[in-house]
Amino acid sequence: MSELAPKPQGCVGCPAHTLGLSYVPGSGPLDAPVYMLGQGPGRTEAEGLWDAPTQQYVRAPFIGRAGWKLTDWMQKAGWPSNWRTTTRIDNTVRCWLHKGGKDLEPTPKMVTHCRLAHWGPELAAHPRVLVISVGTTAIRTTYGQWAGEGTAGSLIHWEGFSL
Repeated sequence: MSELAPKPQGCVGCPAHTLGLSYVPGSGPLDAPVYMLGQGPGRTEAEGLWDAPTQQYVRAPFIGRAGWKLTDWMQKAGWPSNWRTTTRIDNTVRCWLHKGGKDLEPTPKMVTHCRLAHWGPELAAHPRVLVISVGTTAIRTTYGQWAGEGTAGSLIHWEGFSL
């Protein structure tokens, strides 16, 4: 197991900064035409996976159990096997929220802070062909608190862009 990653100084004031145990940045090219947004990192993402060529732990979204399931879905949908290298992948919050043996769902306040500090500016700076929200928290973050899984596939307007 690696040491947990420290959180950036810009996160001070966010409730996830004090509750979160490790920071997991987004991965993939900033200008990728596809942006995938999940709920938040789990244990594997927070602790990282050992990368032998670089001799370091790599922390990235969707590299744990949820990532295995997502990769299986992507393959079944016909996406190329290198989809991770051509997709920007991030989470609604970048801190691992964990307490008492359970991963916690981020609060709207945590998501708003992370959106304003991290992934929101990235998403607004690089218009996308496709934004994929994975899971209820990401769907509600993208479409609004009223949204559910039935909202998937809808056109939305966010930060002046149609997504």
